[in-house]
Amino acid sequence: MQNARNIMQMCHGLVDLSKFEKTERENIYNPNGQLLGNFHVYFNGFDFIELYPHIEEMFYSGEYSTKTNNFENRILELSKSNYWIDVFELIDKRIGLTQYLARFDKIPDNQKYDAFIAIYQRSEFGFEILKNHYEKILSFAHFSRARTKRLLKLKKKTKNKPFKIHHGVSYNYPVYDYYSWTLKEVTASFFAFRYSSFGEILERKINVENAIDYLDDRNEEEILFLPPKILVDTILSQTIE
Repeated sequence: MQNARNIMQMCHGLVDLSKFEKTERENIYNPNGQLLGNFHVYFNGFDFIELYPHIEEMFYSGEYSTKTNNFENRILELSKSNYWIDVFELIDKRIGLTQYLARFDKIPDNQKYDAFIAIYQRSEFGFEILKNHYEKILSFAHFSRARTKRLLKLKKKTKNKPFKIHHGVSYNYPVYDYYSWTLKEVTASFFAFRYSSFGEILERKINVENAIDYLDDRNEEEILFLPPKILVDTILSQTIE
């Protein structure tokens, strides 16, 4: 299961750009084994392209230049105009979380949370880099009108009564996503034992007022919820680093 997880992370996970080696070509990097089957990547701060062998020469020859330049110009235009939610809806998910944290202070307060949700919902790995930032990011949730609408949907779904939420903990792999819960026990079980036989399903009963957000776009019925510190400490103390 560990090999399967490693392969999935190399194909779809967050990349650590600090470990990439810069080449002689502008914005071209050697990923030093972090990616599966790629020789180089193109990265200019926003645009991230994995240069598989069969497209690398075409990229250098300019066949991809128009498409790349159009994307880069669009991203730069959006960022300069302070449309950060749109930026993080477009940016590659493999660099999205790191670039969000890098630009956090530049993002207006009333966009910080929605910009986070834009990239968070597309990400599959790398949540451990957020472990020291969760509370700060989620503290801006009250600015989001979209979040208000989602919570009204949750209130209607639960008939404004206390309801159970579940969290799948995989102790073999530190994920630090203790704020991510779900209405579905089967979903929690999937994440607890997807790559590990050493896991657990936690359960809490909360009210709508305790939920930070309700995300159901991926059919996971995710509840963002900050559990008590004592529960967080218990989760982290049992996690294998």
